Amino acid sequence: MNLTGYAVGSTANLFLTSGSTLFGYADVSGYNSIITPGALSSLATAGLNTAFRGIGLFAPVPEPSILSLGLVAAGLLALRKRRA
Repeated sequence: MNLTGYAVGSTANLFLTSGSTLFGYADVSGYNSIITPGALSSLATAGLNTAFRGIGLFAPVPEPSILSLGLVAAGLLALRKRRA
């Protein structure tokens, strides 16, 4: 069995695997509180002759901000004017 999760505000989103099933659970009890009992949600089931062998969360790669792109463009324009 594998377990991972992340927090958003006072909610902890937990994910676990049990071989053939991926489960999810949202704990809204908050920090340092007793976990609120509730049912696990089945999110995915492994196909025939397959199994889940682990679980992990990866942060998405942020896209460049408009400000940084604007600064790069302004710098390139300044270089172009110097050369002209």
